[in-house]
Amino acid sequence: EERVRAQEIIIRFTNEEQKVEARTKMQDVVRGLREGTEFAELAVRYSDALSAEKRGDLGWLKRGSLADKELEAQLFELKTGQSTRIYEKPDSFEIYRVQDHEKERTDPFQEVQKQIERKLKAQYVQEMRLAKLEELKDQAIVTTIFDEREEE
Repeated sequence: EERVRAQEIIIRFTNEEQKVEARTKMQDVVRGLREGTEFAELAVRYSDALSAEKRGDLGWLKRGSLADKELEAQLFELKTGQSTRIYEKPDSFEIYRVQDHEKERTDPFQEVQKQIERKLKAQYVQEMRLAKLEELKDQAIVTTIFDEREEE
């Protein structure tokens, strides 16, 4: 499955005064990015998101896993190292950066052939064991101590 690894910087606000401050901070972030400052460094310095402790790292995101489909589409379109536009939400300004892409791929048959053979052999052995067990059960004559007492 296709995945993208991303970083985020989220600057939150709760009122108009804080919104003005948040916008100024986000402008500082954008200026820093243009001047070559590492996104991770800016995330630690400015982001209010929990991911700030991890340098803004969101980890690997699968296609279809984000609620914000517009953001997801942009993340999967961007090249490694590129940043999104600034998203203005009701309580935050957000910007994201793509760290890496992992395309969906199908393993070549040669790579999985041994795994398939092992699974099929294990399945065959299990089926043969169960068949032999049933055969032995059918042939067995089982008596218990309770059977002997009934005869007395």
